[in-house]
Amino acid sequence: MKTRQGVARRPAVLTLVGFASVLGMTAGLAFGLHQDAGQPTGQPSNTTSQPSASQPPASASPAVKFSDLVASFGGEKSFTRPWRDSVMGFSDPTRVAEILVAGGQAVTKDQMMIRGEDEEEVARLQLQQMRADSTLSVDKAKKALELATLMHERYKEADAQGGSAKLELERAKLDWEASLIDLDTAKLNQDQEVIAVKLAKSRLDRVHVVAPFDGVIDVVNVDVGQSVNENDKVIHIVDTSILWVDVGVPTGQTIELNLTEGGKAWALMSLPGDVKVFECKIVEVSPVADSSSGTRRIRVEIQNPNRIVAGVTTWVRFTEPGAEWASRIVPSPGSRGKTAAADAARLENSVAGEKR
Repeated sequence: MKTRQGVARRPAVLTLVGFASVLGMTAGLAFGLHQDAGQPTGQPSNTTSQPSASQPPASASPAVKFSDLVASFGGEKSFTRPWRDSVMGFSDPTRVAEILVAGGQAVTKDQMMIRGEDEEEVARLQLQQMRADSTLSVDKAKKALELATLMHERYKEADAQGGSAKLELERAKLDWEASLIDLDTAKLNQDQEVIAVKLAKSRLDRVHVVAPFDGVIDVVNVDVGQSVNENDKVIHIVDTSILWVDVGVPTGQTIELNLTEGGKAWALMSLPGDVKVFECKIVEVSPVADSSSGTRRIRVEIQNPNRIVAGVTTWVRFTEPGAEWASRIVPSPGSRGKTAAADAARLENSVAGEKR
């Protein structure tokens, strides 16, 4: 009887499980249909099609490509560089004692940037300066000359009265002349001591690296305690207040356009956010053409008061761009000043005309 009851219970359990599964499937289907019927799902519903984030709106106008601007501008391709660019080192072997600047720091002319071991040279300069400042030798020679002059005068007076021997007078005269020579020698030695100060200072400068011009430090290549020699390049300083661009222009074009020093040029540069055309000036025209490329080197300079970074690719032309470039042209500071002066003169003339 127990075995039959167990067998009898199993179909009942399976029937209950199947019935529960059917109810669950029915409830899930009903919930899905309920959502499809327009119930809120946590996101706004919009039946209009939206453009994807990676595609621009249909109304947006395509941006002008930089390559198209370059093709329209023309000119010769080159790059900008600082007009002053110095890689510096020590003149004598030394050990780096102190670094007073860092990359990106602005410096002024004659400012100390790196100091080598200079204790011995500083002491030598101080000693020599003391010698140069001392006038003891000259003062002593002056006093000796005063004494010799006095004795010479006394012997001359005595000789005039017949009270001295000729030998004593000659000796006094020789002493006086020797005192004159001693004074000149003391003065000469003093001048040599002053010049020796310059020599000592020059020796000290060999273990100092100072700024040769107002500029900005690009990179420092050494560290404190490092031993260096005269061939090691320890620091790089540049001045970007003016940018230079060297371009190779076809020889025939340079003759046809009569490119000379002081002439105008225009440089196209791609800067962050915009493309600018800078008005610049010709500063050098090579008198020799390169036979292999058929070009001449023309150097133009761009005034750079805003310190635009050097090394930017640029295109240079020597004929004025058309009116379509007017909004992109940046006049040089000199031209801007002339334009402002001309505007002021026109305004003054117009006011004077109204008064008449």
